[in-house]
Amino acid sequence: IGGETNSPEMTFPVAVGPDLSFNGFPRDAFVAKISRPDKLTISGEVSAGGSPLSGVVMAGLPDDPQTDSSGAYAAEVDSGWWGTVSPGKAGYTFTPPNRSYSGITSHQTDQDYAAAILMLTISGSVKTSGGTAISGVVMGGLPGNPQTNASGQYTGSVPYGWSGTVTPARAGYTFAPSTRSYANVTANQTSQNYTGSGGYTQPTVTTAAVTSIGTTPAASGGNVTSDGGAAVTDRGVCWRASS
Repeated sequence: IGGETNSPEMTFPVAVGPDLSFNGFPRDAFVAKISRPDKLTISGEVSAGGSPLSGVVMAGLPDDPQTDSSGAYAAEVDSGWWGTVSPGKAGYTFTPPNRSYSGITSHQTDQDYAAAILMLTISGSVKTSGGTAISGVVMGGLPGNPQTNASGQYTGSVPYGWSGTVTPARAGYTFAPSTRSYANVTANQTSQNYTGSGGYTQPTVTTAAVTSIGTTPAASGGNVTSDGGAAVTDRGVCWRASS
């Protein structure tokens, strides 16, 4: 900043101040240097399930600082700073996903974020070699042991980094492959298909009314209306003398 003063004493009446250039007249020219305002701080914490989360990169802040072992971060910015801060760490999502700042003029504290582990899916189908869907196949090993639907499709949710073995199972069937193993899953796993063979359909039986009930004898019968695709080797009626 440059200018001049009007001083009858021919001096600039300050002990400490800007650089002066006295020119011998009632006016003194001067040049003053004014420093920029102090830097400001943006700070906060990142937690996951109530516990501190370290190693979160706070992208957008100067030098992209990371959270420490206590989940805390801090960065200095110039007064009037504009920008957007986005936390990031592999395998996590964040709430809020980012924070925007417009010409800040004061310290920004308690700029906290909540992290949640990223959930991924493992999905596919189970069908016969002819393409017929097999429903009710339990996908053992996936969280919750999901089953195939009427279209033979299944979907399981696993946390980022999950490892495990999936084994399809349904009575009367064998499957190829018999299992699938996973290690450190970091992306959705699609088309995890299986081919089933064998199997049977539960037979259908109708039973006649019981008549001619005596002290010990009674008359009844039944009919196998569907053998379920397998040979019927035995037929009979089960009964008891008392209820």
